[in-house]
Amino acid sequence: MKNKLQLRRYLIISLGFLIAGLLTGVYYREFSKGLGFPHDYATLGLVHTHILVLGTMMMLFIGFINLKLEVEDNKKIKIFTLLYMVGVGASSLMMLIRGTLELLIKAEKINELSKGINTMISGVSGIFHILLAVSSIALFVIWILSLKDNKEEVK
Repeated sequence: MKNKLQLRRYLIISLGFLIAGLLTGVYYREFSKGLGFPHDYATLGLVHTHILVLGTMMMLFIGFINLKLEVEDNKKIKIFTLLYMVGVGASSLMMLIRGTLELLIKAEKINELSKGINTMISGVSGIFHILLAVSSIALFVIWILSLKDNKEEVK
């Protein structure tokens, strides 16, 4: 019963990322089409893939690995899973902002971004990408260490 509740939590989180990924794909298509650039490259076009892969697919992966290794009750797992989700969400949001601004500049609706705003967007995005990387590595380390603990219990 406990495993089903844990699996349900990961499925709901993955569903949330799936919906966000699909909505950002629709936003990109309609926004770029509305500005007259339906097939032009922009960061905005990468957001939905970013969310679908790093959000939906990875949360399913993390959930199944956590359940298989029976580490779901580990406080560190909960913290790093939460940090991972924040990293995906926030870095996707920054990509959404940058991509929207890129298309608005291309359509000449706004002037170029100031150097300060451009740097701020890059800096905030970089911080959340670092959070994403650190939390990903931490999850793998915790999983590997849990296998070592399980091996010692078998002896």
